Amino acid sequence: MSAGSFVDSPDDGIRIRFFCSPDGLGIAGRAYFGPRTQGPPGFAHGGSIAAVLDHAIGAVTWLHGHTAVVAELNLRFLAMVPLGEVGTIEAIITSVSGKKIHATAAMRREDGVRCAEAEGLLIMVPVERFGALGKALPLGGSDPAPR
Repeated sequence: MSAGSFVDSPDDGIRIRFFCSPDGLGIAGRAYFGPRTQGPPGFAHGGSIAAVLDHAIGAVTWLHGHTAVVAELNLRFLAMVPLGEVGTIEAIITSVSGKKIHATAAMRREDGVRCAEAEGLLIMVPVERFGALGKALPLGGSDPAPR
């Protein structure tokens, strides 16, 4: 699964791919941080890591049929990510209540060190608000009931 947003660039920036987790409840993925993501010398910028975690939280929500946007994103940076690193990402929905969805995401470096984690609040919006993107998705809309 790839959304094709600016977060997933085909050049020397971020490259990311998500897949359904084996249990079907979340997503797992891998993200490459190329030279254009540099923040501190030799390391990925925190903003690029934040973008990947934001993308993961949105992707797991849409995968479960909820058209939603992130309203709040709380991040914790735990370790630096070297450029050229391929991080492993996991994301899962933790709760759905009315139009509010809570989700979490985390990323580990190649050496297994947990380098970042995020908690997000997403708000469901009608699929029509997404124009052509909404029409292209095989979703049933923004039914606020848990799936």
